[in-house]
Amino acid sequence: MIWQSFDHPSDTFLPHSKLGFDRRTGQRWNLQSWKSEDDPGSGNLILNITYTGKSQIFLFKENHPWYRGRSYNGEIFVGSPSMKRSVITLFNHTFVNDENDVYLMYNTYDESVITRLIVHPSGFYQTFTWDSQKNQWRRYWSTPESQCDNYGTCGSNSNCDLLNYEDHQCSCFY
Repeated sequence: MIWQSFDHPSDTFLPHSKLGFDRRTGQRWNLQSWKSEDDPGSGNLILNITYTGKSQIFLFKENHPWYRGRSYNGEIFVGSPSMKRSVITLFNHTFVNDENDVYLMYNTYDESVITRLIVHPSGFYQTFTWDSQKNQWRRYWSTPESQCDNYGTCGSNSNCDLLNYEDHQCSCFY
């Protein structure tokens, strides 16, 4: 065997594949964006799981944090405002964190639903479902939703004001 897509994913996370790492071998299961929508070469965005106390999903752009998902509580990534209840009812997530592995895996409760998660070259990671009536992918979920979702937008001692972003992007904590 020369190559397996589940062992070496590209920009796409499929049901039953892994996102994370093997502690023993150092193997990582990351997603890496394409250079552009038309160029499947390696892009500058990488989605992976980091482990520093609690596992979190990070999207890196040019090796710098771009978006940080929240900690996984066994059901959802806590504090992700766009993690809708519908995501929970459609997807069955498995998170493994043991002496050998740290990884996230998913499938759908309804195996007839075809899904994929991609890291898009524009800086988003998005979930799509297949619409068989229209014969096209339909975006189901996408993050980051706003510039305030980007990692470190305002620094450690300020708050990003989503409602007044253009005039007063960041403000000090009160």
